[in-house]
Amino acid sequence: MVTPEIDVPGKPFSYIAHPTDQMGWLFNHCGTEITPEGYLYTGYGELLFFVGQNQSPVKQRLRTLYKDYLPIYQYEVEEDGLVYAFQMFASPANENEPTSNLINFIRVRVTNPGEATGRGYFGVALRYSNEDGRHRYKRSSRNRTIGAYWHDSEPFNPNWAYTFEGNELYRDGHLMLIFPDARQHPGWQIRTRPVQSGEAPRPEQPAGAVYFDFELEAGDTQTLDFIMPYRPVAKTSPDLPKLRTLRFEARMQAAVAFWERQVSRGMQIHLPESKVVNAFKTNLIYDLMALDEVDGHAVQTVNLLHYHAFWLRDASFIVRMYNLTGYSDLAEKCLAFFLRWQQPDGNFVSQGGQFDGWGQTLWAFGQHYELTRDRKFARRVYPAVKKAVDWLKKARREDEFRIMPKTRPGDNELINGHVTGHNFWALLGLRKAIVLAEALDESGDARTFQEEYEAFYRDFMQRLDEVIQMTGGYIPPGLDQFGGQDWGNLLSVYPCQVLSPWDARVSATQAMARQKFREGLMTYDDQKFLHDYITTNITQTSLVRGEQREVLQDLYSILVHTTSTHGGFEFSVTPWADRDFRHNLTPHGWFAAKYRNLIRNILVREDGGDLHLFSAMSPAWLKNGVAIGAEKAPTEFGPISFKLIPDDSGAVLKWQAEFHRPPQAIVMHVPWFVVLAGVEVGGRRFTVAEHGGLHRPELPKLSTDRVALSPDSSPVRLFWQRNSEPDEYSYDFFVEKFKMEYARKAAQ
Repeated sequence: MVTPEIDVPGKPFSYIAHPTDQMGWLFNHCGTEITPEGYLYTGYGELLFFVGQNQSPVKQRLRTLYKDYLPIYQYEVEEDGLVYAFQMFASPANENEPTSNLINFIRVRVTNPGEATGRGYFGVALRYSNEDGRHRYKRSSRNRTIGAYWHDSEPFNPNWAYTFEGNELYRDGHLMLIFPDARQHPGWQIRTRPVQSGEAPRPEQPAGAVYFDFELEAGDTQTLDFIMPYRPVAKTSPDLPKLRTLRFEARMQAAVAFWERQVSRGMQIHLPESKVVNAFKTNLIYDLMALDEVDGHAVQTVNLLHYHAFWLRDASFIVRMYNLTGYSDLAEKCLAFFLRWQQPDGNFVSQGGQFDGWGQTLWAFGQHYELTRDRKFARRVYPAVKKAVDWLKKARREDEFRIMPKTRPGDNELINGHVTGHNFWALLGLRKAIVLAEALDESGDARTFQEEYEAFYRDFMQRLDEVIQMTGGYIPPGLDQFGGQDWGNLLSVYPCQVLSPWDARVSATQAMARQKFREGLMTYDDQKFLHDYITTNITQTSLVRGEQREVLQDLYSILVHTTSTHGGFEFSVTPWADRDFRHNLTPHGWFAAKYRNLIRNILVREDGGDLHLFSAMSPAWLKNGVAIGAEKAPTEFGPISFKLIPDDSGAVLKWQAEFHRPPQAIVMHVPWFVVLAGVEVGGRRFTVAEHGGLHRPELPKLSTDRVALSPDSSPVRLFWQRNSEPDEYSYDFFVEKFKMEYARKAAQ
């Protein structure tokens, strides 16, 4: 276990002991890693920082974001009584060409907070990488984002020659760094140390060092700005003169404005817990950074670091997030790329043997139509959908169980054979094929698809029931062998909606999964590792089942395991151990999408013909006079904005919507820590005791845990009393609880 002292009181909490961050731009496939130490790493080199008279290497794992959600990364270190405050971000060289060379901007503000004159010492140096590659993403010489990894890189050359020209560092005639010019800082001492060919034969050896020495009066601040191109720029390049004119302040303002526009144009959430809200915003940006433009295609990768590649499964959830939170234009661009993955036989496969992509692709197409009602899009993808259904029908006919065929996915469930989750996905995909056929008035196809669905459902359930007789009711990962890892078998309710939330098989599977939780998260690889985003599969099912407390416990546990910059990981972290993801670098884009989808569904979600609001509520969110809710939230019924305003007697619920198809009811979930007495609609009072049974659609239907309302009944007053004040349900409480338990275990 790492020392609990890494969790500094009064500082932002970061679960990961050695966190990484990514700097990138929408539609730009380049990505700079901020290493656990705070250095900048690209496939061409790594920029190191040194502070103090002894030139101590910077090591700062705790970073924050500008406004706590925008991708301008900030951290501080102290040395010799001075404070060195870093800010860094990236943007394209040409602001009008998002795919142009990514430029890293770095500002270091050195402040003397003391009462006597001090001396600032700062240094930078370049190396290729660290000694063992730990916590650095692997570079590939294959530039193949379409299906594989895309990483610009340059192999290490022990004979590189480093030279300086004024305030510019070159390596073999290519610009690597622009640093402060001595002519603009009279009185400073600026020393450079080039390393000639043969003097730096090892990748981890610093080279091309620059040292700054300057005096600071008490209370004084000096600023050092650096520019580091992601891809080295040839001395003869016509881009070099413009690069020299770039300024940190102007580019930072432009970057802030750009990312603010992206965040503000989608769904907005309002909750009085900054971690919940800012993580919602930041994780949108993390997925936007991982959205590349390659050969004219919008390619949704998972991040710019370890998983800079395309998977149908990851991208389908990210597209779902774009649709659910107001970015359907980006969703449509991404979905066009899905069509490239249809095989000649009609199957959709992005990685060999991973047949869940069939259902995920059709789900992605269908749910996009349901949220946008875009018939042109539906018509464009429909031929691929028909071809896909033809593949399924043929594959089922040839299978011994008449279900999704045997396969060797080599991932996720880690089994070979009939994968349970592939069938859940296929059934969901078939239902979306029916939606598309009906939307396009293809009634014959709709009937054929429906018949195929019913036959498939019958055959699958027969095999599933045979298997669970041997598992005690638990839905296993595979249908013809035991073992394997929980994955797609957790999706029977959300998003696949194959089984009822209260089906005994669902209950048994939920219970089995929760027995495998450690540190509040689901585990993987036979409980060896925490798995950050698989946890949401269990949480989403609990949400539909009305298990508010379980949902909140999961939500806060998920947030506890993020970095101080709100990044989530995948797995490789051992429970109650070193808090190290090793090669599995943050931020993970599938985590980002699943977190945003979870928050959206907590606040607003569809269930059949109803629209549900506040399916789970934290006591930390219910504060008198503080409105909570969302704006510009897309739904299958149309966009809605809504807010709940608590007061001493209960709360007032208001909404405004543009329904193209009104829901049967708007269902307001009663917070689990209050007792509902009644509601007032249109000046008329309804009580639980008198109106708890069935009612006409225009009248509210009340129960102890929810109120079903007519879509045109806003505003509604709810009367309730709190039956408890459970302070253990908040992000801050869960952080302190984890820190105490971690310290206790470390002391044993």
